[in-house]
Amino acid sequence: MGIFSSGQSGPVFIKETSSTDDRLRQLEEIRDSLPPEKRSGVEKDIKLLSAGRFGEENILFELKNSHLPLYVIRDLYLEHQGLTAQIDFLILTPKRNFVVECKNLIGNIEINERGDFIRTFHSGKQFWKEGIYSPLTQNRRHLNLLREIGMEQQSNFVSRTFYHKSFENLYRPIVVLANSKTLLKASQAPLEIRNQVIRLDHMIHYIEWANIQPGWVRTLSRRELESTAEFWLSQNKPVPPVRVEKYLQKLSLEEPAAPSAREIPQTKPSPGEVSQAEPEPEMPPKCPRCGAPMVKRVATKGERAGRMFWGCSGFPKCKGIINLDEQPR
Repeated sequence: MGIFSSGQSGPVFIKETSSTDDRLRQLEEIRDSLPPEKRSGVEKDIKLLSAGRFGEENILFELKNSHLPLYVIRDLYLEHQGLTAQIDFLILTPKRNFVVECKNLIGNIEINERGDFIRTFHSGKQFWKEGIYSPLTQNRRHLNLLREIGMEQQSNFVSRTFYHKSFENLYRPIVVLANSKTLLKASQAPLEIRNQVIRLDHMIHYIEWANIQPGWVRTLSRRELESTAEFWLSQNKPVPPVRVEKYLQKLSLEEPAAPSAREIPQTKPSPGEVSQAEPEPEMPPKCPRCGAPMVKRVATKGERAGRMFWGCSGFPKCKGIINLDEQPR
């Protein structure tokens, strides 16, 4: 039995779940295990991930109410030859397929004539502008991986050549701005880029529009479309757990404070025993940048991984260091 019920004419979700909830739970556990002063990084990631989940739910709502013969895979995680891709939504239709990257951004988005993405947001009466990494670049990597995986399924040179040439026309990348308050200004953007970035309320109309554009398209039967959907679902892999190293790295560099003189046990030499003078504690140097006292730490990465160095006690505000083998004697 196939994954689609007979007589189904509207959207079908062959995978509606997302790994986001699991990742949020993992991040919350990491946050709770850290001291309050070390939680800012993980709390920022929790906020971003929560915003992304809210945006995906908005897209899910639009798809469910589209009344179109769509076949949807949510949160498709692919691995191939050491490369990975996590696709927010893969939407399959009888004519074309759509690789959706969800962006739930605060502020307005402008795309200039060079294709640069610029975000404008405000707080009170103040406005800020900043460039953001192009989501189209990320989506392009997703498409390349889809192409490579699909190519390996072709049985001969002719079918591989045909698949390669038709792929760009059959799989369309789109970035959906899922925040309904976000304004998109893209009139100066190159046409190719302009046609790949859409607001949430235009998504269903865009899918309908793209499926009637000229160019070679195929119209798959229900069985063929089902087979395509089942294949991509079979390629889905478990999402790796959250990496905690970046949140624990600063903690690993810290050392417990040296015991005070009162905490050092004082012993008297026994009769006939020569008293040995205690070695004087090593005096920490002063930071060459700010003059603060330094503490010994261990490098965890780079060429000097595993070696000790003096690091400024004011880290991370001051990043002054002195390597032990460079310390004047």
